[in-house]
Parts: sequence; C-alpha cells; structure tokens
Amino acid sequence: MAENNTTKSNGQISVQDAQVAVVMVPLPAQGHLNQLLHLSRLITSYNIPVYYVGATTHIRQVKLRVHGFDPVTTKNLHFHEFPTPPFENPPPNPNASHKFPNHMIPLLYATIHFREPVCSLVNQLLGANHRRVIVIYDSLMTWVLEDIPAIPNAECYRFNGFSAFYMFSSYWKTKGKPFQPETEIFEDIISSENCATPELWELWNKQGALEGKICSGELYNTSRVIEGPYRVSLVHNKETNGLNLWAIGPFNPLLSEQNKDSNKQHQTLYWLDKQETNSVIYVSFGSTTTLSNKEIEELAIGLEKSMQKFIWVLRDADKGDVFAGEERRAQLPEGYEERIKGRGIIERDWAPQLEILAHPSTAWPMHSDQPRNSQLVTKVLKIGLNLRHGARQDELVTSEIVENAVRTLMASPEGGEMRKRASELSVAVKQSVMDGEVEDVPAIPNAECYCFNSISAFHTSSCIWESRGKPLQAGTEIFEGISSNKNCATPELWELWRKQEALMRKVSSGELYNSSRVTEGLYLDLVAKENDGLNQWALGPFNPLLSEQNKNSNKHHQTLYWLDKQVTKSVIYVSFGTTTSLSNEDIEELAVGLEKSMQKFIWVLRDADKGDVFAGEERRAQLPDGYEERLKGRGIIVRDWAPQLEILAHPSTGGFMSHCGWNSCMESISMGVPIAAWPMHSDQPRNSQLVTKFLKIGLIVRHWACRDELVTSEIVENAVRTLMASPKGDEMRKRASELSNVVKQSVVDGGVNREEMDSFITHITR
Repeated sequence: MAENNTTKSNGQISVQDAQVAVVMVPLPAQGHLNQLLHLSRLITSYNIPVYYVGATTHIRQVKLRVHGFDPVTTKNLHFHEFPTPPFENPPPNPNASHKFPNHMIPLLYATIHFREPVCSLVNQLLGANHRRVIVIYDSLMTWVLEDIPAIPNAECYRFNGFSAFYMFSSYWKTKGKPFQPETEIFEDIISSENCATPELWELWNKQGALEGKICSGELYNTSRVIEGPYRVSLVHNKETNGLNLWAIGPFNPLLSEQNKDSNKQHQTLYWLDKQETNSVIYVSFGSTTTLSNKEIEELAIGLEKSMQKFIWVLRDADKGDVFAGEERRAQLPEGYEERIKGRGIIERDWAPQLEILAHPSTAWPMHSDQPRNSQLVTKVLKIGLNLRHGARQDELVTSEIVENAVRTLMASPEGGEMRKRASELSVAVKQSVMDGEVEDVPAIPNAECYCFNSISAFHTSSCIWESRGKPLQAGTEIFEGISSNKNCATPELWELWRKQEALMRKVSSGELYNSSRVTEGLYLDLVAKENDGLNQWALGPFNPLLSEQNKNSNKHHQTLYWLDKQVTKSVIYVSFGTTTSLSNEDIEELAVGLEKSMQKFIWVLRDADKGDVFAGEERRAQLPDGYEERLKGRGIIVRDWAPQLEILAHPSTGGFMSHCGWNSCMESISMGVPIAAWPMHSDQPRNSQLVTKFLKIGLIVRHWACRDELVTSEIVENAVRTLMASPKGDEMRKRASELSNVVKQSVVDGGVNREEMDSFITHITR
C-alpha cells in the first residue's frame, strides 16, 4: 500500500502541502469545458491545485462560469491561456444534412498546438515542489499529451464525457458483440451510424494510437448508482487493458440547498418560482446542436399546442469562436411569443440549466453519444421519453410529436411516474457524492493520464456492445433496440477521433465519468468488465446540487424571478445546449408547438457556440410575428445564456425539453426533472433512450430514426402537453423526483458517489 498523504477535516479529505497538482485539458466545447470546470471545483475542494488550460477565448468563457464557486476552493484554481494559430470559424449551419457541429472541426485541429505548452507546464509544476502531476484530459485531446509519458512522476487520466452505457454499448457493438453475460440490454441499442461525421471519426483515429501509451485510468461524470453495471463492463473490457475507471459524477453541484439564499436570479428562475410544482418543461438541446427553421417551427407549435408551461432555450450551436460574429435569431411563428405569454419562456441566450432543472416547478436527443444517452434515460433509467427514436433521426420532429411528447411527460400518469423515478434517482446520486471513508488504492508509479469521458456510461457500454458484435448476453437486452450511431457525428469528427484513438490505450491510466452509480451502475460495470481492470470512476453529478449552494447569492437571472411567480411544476424549460443550432423551420414549429400547448415555458433560443464564443455577432432567430407578445406571461424567450441548473432546480420547473447531451441529462436527473428527449447528434440519441426507455423519466419528441423529418408544431404541442399536463407526465415527474432523491442520497456522508470521488483522489495522491 502507498503512504497515505491525505488528512480529513470536517468530513473532507485534504491533501497535505499540495504535493500533487492537477492539469486539466478540456475539449474546447462548452459542455466539455463546463464538466471539467466542475470537476476542477471538486478536486480543489481537496486542497489540490488545479491548472485549467485552454485557448484565450475559451478561458475567457470559462471564467464567466466561475462566479458563485466557493472562494476557499477557487483560490486553488488557476487558468492558463495558450495561443492557437488562426483557424476557420464558420457559423453553425442549421440546414446542414447532419446535426453534428462540424463547424467546430477546425478549432479541434488547432488544439494540437497545446502540446508544447502543456508539456512545459507539467515540467514547471514538477519543479515547484510537487511530487506528482496528474493530467486529466478529454478523450479528443490525447494528442496534446504525447510527450507526458516521458516525464517522471506525471500521470494522465482520460475524462470520458460520455456515459459508461454509451461507451460499453459502442465497444460491444463495434467488436461484433463478442461477450455473452449481461448484454441482453444492448440487443436493441441504437446504432452509432450517423451519430458523428467522417471528419470527427478521422480526428478520433488520428489520436487513438496514442491512448495506450498515455492513459493511466479513466474518469466518468456518472455515478455507480446510475451506471454501475456498465462501468464494471468497461473495467473488464479488453480494450482498456485493466485500467482503473472511476465514476465520480455528478460533477455539477447539487443545487437544492446551495442556492437558497440567492437574490440574483436568471429571469427563467423568477418565472419558475411562480409556477406550480413539476408543471414546467425545460427545452434545451445543448451547445453543439443547431435546429433548422422548420424544426424550430414544429417544436414551437408542438409546445404551444401541448398547453404545458415551458422554458425553451432557443439558440444555435456554439461557434468555434463563441465571441465572434453574429448569431442567427431563429424565427418563431407569427405572434407566437404573445400567444404563449405567461405559459412559456423563450430564452435566446445562456440559461442556468442546472438551476432550472433543480427548480421544484420544473429529454429530444441530438448527436454523437446523445442517441444512446437518450436510450439510457428512457429505456434503462426510465426517467424520460423519446421524441425521436434513433432509427428515425433523419425525419422531421413535427409539432404533433412535440405536443404529444410534452403532454406525456408533463401532464400524464406516465410522465408523473418518470418524474417520480427521476426524483428518486436524484436523491441516490446526491447521497452518492457525500463524504464516506475509502481505503487506499495500490500505487501506480511514474506518469499517469486519466481520461474524462463526457458521455454517459450507457452510451459507452452500448458502443462497446455494438463494436464487438453484441457479444454479451446477460444484462444487455436493453441494447438490442439501441439507436444507431449513424449520422451522430460528421466525417470530420470521426477523423479527429481516429487520429487520437490509437493514442488512448497507451496514454490512459483510468477513466472519469460525470455520472452516478445510482443511475448508471449497470452500464459502468459493463464498461469496467470490458476494459480489463482499467480504473473507472463515476464522479458525477459534477453540477452542484443547488438547494444549499446558492442560499447567499444576491444575483438572480430574469428567468428565476419569473419562475418565482409560477405554480409549482408548471413550467417546461426548453433548451438544446451549446452545440445545436435549430433551423428557422425548426424554430417556427417549436414556437408554435409551445404556444399551442398552452403550457408555461422558458425557451433558450440561441445558436450553437462558435470556436471563439466572444468573436462576432450571433444569428437572432426569428419567431412568428407577434409571438412574444402573445405568450407574454406564459413563456420566456431567452436569447443568451440562461442559468440552466437554477432553472432546473426551481420548484416551478416540471419538465425539460432537451437534446439529451449527457451534461444536461445529469443536471436534469439530479434535479428530478423529467425530459422530453430530442436527440441531435453524438451520444444524444442513446442518452435519450436511457432517459425514456430505461430510467423512464421522459418521453421521446423525435426518434433518432426520424431525425431527418421535421418536428412539427403538433408534435411539440403533444410532447409538451404529455409531459406537463397528463397523468403520464405526472408519473414521469414522480419517477424523476424519486430518482433525484436517490441521487442526492448518494452524495451524502457514506454515499456511493462520495466514496467514488474519495477513491479517485486517494488513488492519484497515493
């Protein structure tokens, strides 16, 4: 056993004399930046200094998110800006044939220039009385760390931004399904076809050869409570060569207590405060998805016709430079915002997703791991429903689909049951991250890298299952109907992935997930089993559980003031993240659907982030003539950032229309908010399956198989009404609430998630 260099005070493990330093190397996309920022917050709470690196524009973006962090921990958080050469910075294309944010590929290639400054920083830290430097890197940043294994006392750990479920299902499927035990769940897993583009696969393959030389373990933003079985499967996966895997999520703060004293709120949270408990659906598709104009129109109409309250984050995917250029302003149906006034909120900028999901008044999957994340949420955890199944990813999600999904999630017994499961899972996750004693792990000498997987364990395990020819039998029945990965990403991303894939097995000493064993325990175990003992940690939820965190905050976003005036659970929050840009048609349909649903909402309406989020103006999506006037009092349109976590945490938020990016899924689960799932790309289709089919805390707005079909206003309306104003929706809310309670219990003293985080910290500081 290694010498124990940690002490414990007030239930908190602390590293003595900062003998260990951590360098954080995130992928420059908002969801990934945020997850590793939250992980940095968690690690600094152990009195370990963290050096967060990135391009100047992304460090600037991240610093805007630090406000509200505990000053005691932020004193150990250091930011380092590295230069990149000029790169193309095209705006998101809402009408592209593929939802994957291919406009980000030039930015991803530019990050290879971080290689020399990261190596220099590691050497500098080792020369500053640190006995070991730990580098935690995103899985698509492997090539930045090629020189690290040659540095004594430096270790690299890969963060997997996907779920353990996604990772294992992908391994299982791509390897010809070779394993027999516990793979029945993967038999209907969504295919990975079209989940990413050839460009991404090429990028991945260029890095893959390095992985085995670099990685000492893997980290997941998940929890054993959620993905335990898939994490174990990854540990036993031959592809991971026995690396340690840690599920140390949720990374996000558990906000239920955190923000009670907050006086400064986003507008969506004020609005949620005025809504009834579990009455609002939150609609957001992350920061890498851009909806077409037709999709927006159908979604709007569906939300309107559902007659459910909602918050809709309506914005395009982030650009490579998120500060450069104008953003498209999606057009909503004429008079839409006026008609839904008081019932829905359209948010066209940032929204406080975590707070919205945590709100007591409050899952469309979109790309990469998202289709399989949706399967984890819907099929496994059974805390959501699918708007669009993976096999129909090219079909338009009509307003009727949206309407039915929202109504099912928000206003039906099925939705109530999903909310109940989501709440229970949230409690388990929160319990899992609270303090608990753990034993030292065996020492690993010299350099180690740990990979952060920003996807779900469900998506990971389903990919393993898929890549290996669906080998496992027991426990993988869930994967048999899994969404295809086809069109989940672009060729450019696959190329980027392939360029790094060979490196991963050589680099990683373990994997980190922003997940919880409460929700993904099965999938984490499956991933662990397939990774031959590679350490994996489900450290999530990374987001704070806001109930306590924000008690003393004096800042309130406009949405939060509005939520304060809404009935409990009466508002649906609509947001599709920072990588998705809806087309004008998508925006119009969504607007009309929200209006016709007659439900209150907050809609974050903005394009995907650019590579430089501070460069240039963004498109301002157009809404139907008179829309915002008509929905005044019933809905809020947010065209910039919205405090998503606070909105989700608000008691007036009762539903979340989301792209099912894993970060959003974890925030929604931890806050006990059911999801209307509309996957766009990447892991989102499978995330939507997890939420709707397994966790049963949501409904599908548009199935991945129908991804090319317009989501009409009728679909939006039906989805919103189902989620927000039906017995089915009530049941989803009930399940979501129960799941949230389980998640929250998992982070208390002795909780499984707290033990997981302590295990990882003990391991890297041995």
